[in-house]
Amino acid sequence: LGLGVLGSLPNAGAWNVRIRPNFAYGEGVFGPTQRILVNSTSAGAMLNEEEAEVDFRMLEEGQSWVVYPNPSNGNAINVQAFDVQSEQVSVRVIDATGRVVYNRSFAVNGALNTSVVFDQALSAGIYTVEFTDNDIVKSERLMIQK
Repeated sequence: LGLGVLGSLPNAGAWNVRIRPNFAYGEGVFGPTQRILVNSTSAGAMLNEEEAEVDFRMLEEGQSWVVYPNPSNGNAINVQAFDVQSEQVSVRVIDATGRVVYNRSFAVNGALNTSVVFDQALSAGIYTVEFTDNDIVKSERLMIQK
């Protein structure tokens, strides 16, 4: 299916869709509901259930970014951000003592969806994840449980 047929949607985000084939002899049966991520005017990928739940929660709460899973096991986290204003954003993870344990910039075009894999697993505790878009810094607490 060429996703260009979606047209220009008014907002980027996660959408529930059902697809039905159209045959020359008539319409087919709708398939099961799937969750897709729409970034601008193109679909990025089908989401697994955990990602779909995160996107749905973001849209309900009006959040523009989220970190999951939270709590995490300390090996990796996912960062998603929508409505990004700049072409480059940064993600920092800071431990409870103020030490930066992860710092990376990402080139973006309206949204960010990335996995952050730590070189060394983070120790159990509370961390702060900072997301910087232009001069706006947003932060979220991250709990690492072992």
